[in-house]
Amino acid sequence: MVQYEVTGMSCNHCKITVETIFKTHNKQVTVDLSANHISVSNPLTLQEYESIGRELKEEGFVLGHPI
Repeated sequence: MVQYEVTGMSCNHCKITVETIFKTHNKQVTVDLSANHISVSNPLTLQEYESIGRELKEEGFVLGHPI
């Protein structure tokens, strides 16, 4: 599992939004609201990172680099 920081998450709605964005990219994700990070089974490619990052930003979140 690879963890990435995602800032801006504060509630279950945020969690669901983040999960949905990752699912649209065929990525299974586990969201930890209290730690402000997500876990995915494999590292994101640069293209995935940039694309998912843009979509998260549109929703008010910021995708950080791997932890």
